[in-house]
Amino acid sequence: MGQVKEMFLQQKEQVDFLKRELKDRYRGKGEFEDLVFVTTMGSPLIRHNAEKTINKVVDSINTKEAYEAKREQREPVLFERVYPHALRHTFASICYAAKMDVKTTQKLMGHAKISTTMDIYTHLDETFLEDDITKFNQKEGLIKKRV
Repeated sequence: MGQVKEMFLQQKEQVDFLKRELKDRYRGKGEFEDLVFVTTMGSPLIRHNAEKTINKVVDSINTKEAYEAKREQREPVLFERVYPHALRHTFASICYAAKMDVKTTQKLMGHAKISTTMDIYTHLDETFLEDDITKFNQKEGLIKKRV
């Protein structure tokens, strides 16, 4: 539990540092008081602008991939459009994969119910599913452990 406490303290120190550094550029009001993400001009980074910036990168990657695929005479493997909210799903899934306590993840995400964190935001990677099945089979003696 000491590592989690240390992580929260470091996070708070980083937020406090950013608030001090950015206070002359942007003064948050109300719901934006704890805002950390700002543009180069110091204004709040809003969802639309973040989405637009992320998808410029995605479009650039997809354009290059389409060109390479055509040159190599294959089907392109393209990224889907990315939305900032998807990062919450990614965060929950990474926490789960790292075996972080689910109550900690729930608190970090601000969910009232653990079922929201686990059933909506956490997604299993197929490799984890395969690993867990292998562990179960090894424990039950259904297959031999790999050496």
